Amino acid sequence: MQRRWQGANTPRASIRRQTGADWGRGLAGHSSAVVAIPKFFINRQEVIPTMKQITATVPASRKNAVVDAINDIVGGFTITEGKGRGSSKRQTVKMGRGTGSMTADYNEVVSIATIVPDADVPRVSDVIAGAAYTGNPGDGIIAVTDVDSVMNITTKKSGESAL
Repeated sequence: MQRRWQGANTPRASIRRQTGADWGRGLAGHSSAVVAIPKFFINRQEVIPTMKQITATVPASRKNAVVDAINDIVGGFTITEGKGRGSSKRQTVKMGRGTGSMTADYNEVVSIATIVPDADVPRVSDVIAGAAYTGNPGDGIIAVTDVDSVMNITTKKSGESAL
């Protein structure tokens, strides 16, 4: 037999008392979905990020050109080498003693990531695009994302001063 909760001692009433939340009724008097919003989210100031992360994924053959171009502009960057598949033509790999060849499933790529102040994004993106450009399909992509906060572990500085 299923027990039906009623009155002020129900689990829902207990949660309502603890959180101060108030839930309405759904269609035809049935309970609507319960979503408790913690009090610290109410009247919270929206954080407007002032920093961006720029991630450029380019062919491995263009790594040195991009690194040389951004070396003096940004404070630091991270390089991740890997394999990827995009719009570029696949490499042809010779097998054995030159008698056969096969097409590679993936191309060798590098992802170069850096965090810069919001105002530097157009300049850094243009420099990366100029250094990686060959005019052929598969020159790469540049993605820019928001960064809410940064902290330098050594100096304990945060925000733009950590860059």
